[in-house]
Amino acid sequence: MWRDELIEPGPDLSKFELDHVSVSQLRTFLMCGYRWYFDNAAGEDRTNAPGWSARLRGTALDKAATAHFDLKREDHRGLPMAQFVDLAVETHREGEDMTNFEMAEAESRDRTAKIAREYRSFFGELFQPWADQAAQQKFKYQDDGLLLPVHGIIDLRTADKVIVDNKVKAKKNLPKAGELEADLQLTTYSMATGWTHVALAVITDERDPQAQYYETDRNPAQWAGIKERYNQMIRSIRAGILHPAPEKSWYCCDKWCSHWSYCPHGGAMDAPIPGMYE
Repeated sequence: MWRDELIEPGPDLSKFELDHVSVSQLRTFLMCGYRWYFDNAAGEDRTNAPGWSARLRGTALDKAATAHFDLKREDHRGLPMAQFVDLAVETHREGEDMTNFEMAEAESRDRTAKIAREYRSFFGELFQPWADQAAQQKFKYQDDGLLLPVHGIIDLRTADKVIVDNKVKAKKNLPKAGELEADLQLTTYSMATGWTHVALAVITDERDPQAQYYETDRNPAQWAGIKERYNQMIRSIRAGILHPAPEKSWYCCDKWCSHWSYCPHGGAMDAPIPGMYE
C-alpha cells in the first residue's frame, strides 16, 4: 500500500491503439517514455516544432543520395557532381523556414554543399546499388517473434548485400568502440532483410567534411535480442508504463526537446497539462 501511494499514475493510454513500431520509436522510448508519448500518442499535433540545422543537413544529403542511387541503379553512373550538390542545397533551402540554426543560414547551406560533395566523390562512387531496390526502401516486417510489425526505411542496399545507413555526424559523435555492434537501427534493418552485413556511411559535420566508413555484421542471436526489446516496449505501452528521461539527461531540456514546456517531467513539472492524468 505504501509503495502504491508513491507511484504517480502515468498518461491514460487506454484509447491509444499501437498498430506498429519502428526503430525511431524504440530509441525515443528508451530515451524518454514521455517524449515517445507526446510524439506518438498524445492525440495532438505537437511534432511540428522547428528542428536543428544539423538534421536539415542530413536530410538534404539523404535526398541527393536517394536520387543518385536510384539513377545509378539504371545507368551505373548516377547524378553528376553538380546536380548532386545542387539538389542537396535546394533541399536545405526548402527546409530553412522550419529550422533552428546554430550558425548563419548561408554558412549551413555552404556546409551542406561541402558535405554533399564529399559524399558524392567517395560513397557515391564506392557503392553500387542493389538491382531490386536501392535507396530509401520502405519495409513492414512481422514474424512470430514480434508482438507487432516493425516499419522502417533503409537508406541503401548495395549489390554486394550490404545495408548502408547514411549519417551526418559531428566529429565528437563518431562511433566509438562497441557502439556500432550495439546500434539498434542497423540490427533492425538486418533483422528485416535477413542481410547480415551492415555499415554506416558517415560524413563529418564540420568546415572540411570527411568521409568515414564503418562496417560490421549481425547474426540471428542479435535479431532475437532486438525483437525482445521491441516486445518489452510494446508490453510497457500496453500497460501504460512510461519512464521519464533519466536524471541529468542532456536531451531533457528546452533546447533539445520540443515538448519541454508542457511535459510534467520538464518545464511543466509544477503544472501538469490538463487531461494528462486521470
